[in-house]
Amino acid sequence: MNRWAFAIPTLLMASMALAQQPEPTELAAVRVVAMHGGPEEFVTVSCKTPDEMTMDDVHRVLDVKDPTKVPGLRKQLVAAATEACSARIEKIMVSRTGDSSDVTWKAAN
Repeated sequence: MNRWAFAIPTLLMASMALAQQPEPTELAAVRVVAMHGGPEEFVTVSCKTPDEMTMDDVHRVLDVKDPTKVPGLRKQLVAAATEACSARIEKIMVSRTGDSSDVTWKAAN
């Protein structure tokens, strides 16, 4: 009985300490993958510095034919990656709606 008197409070304290551990609040990076593309069509975007995504990254991932659309698409990809970072989604799939400058994204499996 003496062992249980010591063991139970110790176990309770240990479980309380584990329960108080904070969950990770920041994701380091998000992998942005082309929804309709090959395995090389992705970019890893840092959650701390998403603006480091290059125009070449945007062109490659979204297969942009009109270079004048790249800056607007880049802004949308940065916004999508930022939202995914906030939601702690590690991988997203992106696509363009037709030949427009609109980007859609969803969490990848």
